[in-house]
Amino acid sequence: MGSPHDILHDLQDAPHCAFDPGTAAAIVVTRWGHTVPLTIAGTETNTLANPTGPGMRVKIVASVVTSGTRAVTVAAAFNASGNTILTFDTVGDMAILESYPAGLESDGKTPKYRWKLLSSDGVALS
Repeated sequence: MGSPHDILHDLQDAPHCAFDPGTAAAIVVTRWGHTVPLTIAGTETNTLANPTGPGMRVKIVASVVTSGTRAVTVAAAFNASGNTILTFDTVGDMAILESYPAGLESDGKTPKYRWKLLSSDGVALS
């Protein structure tokens, strides 16, 4: 990374597309702006752990669907309804989540972060 004047250029050129982790694997988000394209071919699952910091953003999108569904289980509720599962079954189904500070962990010292669903289209929430 260069000088502070180069930050926007560096962000633009940074890789923002993560890989489909495959079924039964964790979706790992380490920074703002990740896009996770899913290839769905059967009944598949993933997990999305709680974020490790504020302002992280992930877009999960069904890019290829030959059959079945992909259910992504989020570690904690991502909306006011208490939903924790995002289910994708059609090309173009998409969900965008962003992390936010949610108080402190049980030790009373460590910041706690959670995902908030900003937008979804075609994704079943449960």
